[in-house]
Amino acid sequence: SGVVSVQADSMEGTAPQYTLTITAEDAKGLNSSCTVVVTVQDENNNPPVFSQHEYGPFHISEEAPVGTTVTAVVA
Repeated sequence: SGVVSVQADSMEGTAPQYTLTITAEDAKGLNSSCTVVVTVQDENNNPPVFSQHEYGPFHISEEAPVGTTVTAVVA
């Protein structure tokens, strides 16, 4: 198993495509390959618009259980 990830920003307005050849080999030298085509879709260039410009201050007890909601925002 493995992970394929993009570590660089794509160019704005383009959808670059990469063709990768993945080869797996075992300890005895037996191997198999496959081709993977990765298309990077254009990101959403519309930033969220929040209903308020500021939130807080917030106070929470040190005894509050893990997972306690501190606040919720609307965008």
